[in-house]
Amino acid sequence: MSYDEFVAEVIAYRIFTRQRQGQAYFNMLYEKRPDLSEQIRGTDLDPFYEEFVSGDCIAFVKSNW
Repeated sequence: MSYDEFVAEVIAYRIFTRQRQGQAYFNMLYEKRPDLSEQIRGTDLDPFYEEFVSGDCIAFVKSNW
């Protein structure tokens, strides 16, 4: 799965679950790449409680995909 395919799944998941963007992004990251989700969990990059995913978080995940 490419990063772009991951983002498409996040969008579909968010529509289906009505979660915040950050929450949906983190939940899908945990499902698809638990190694990356654990690297950002509880850090300033963690988007779970945020409405939107920060550019820094996206850059980190994309560069380590």
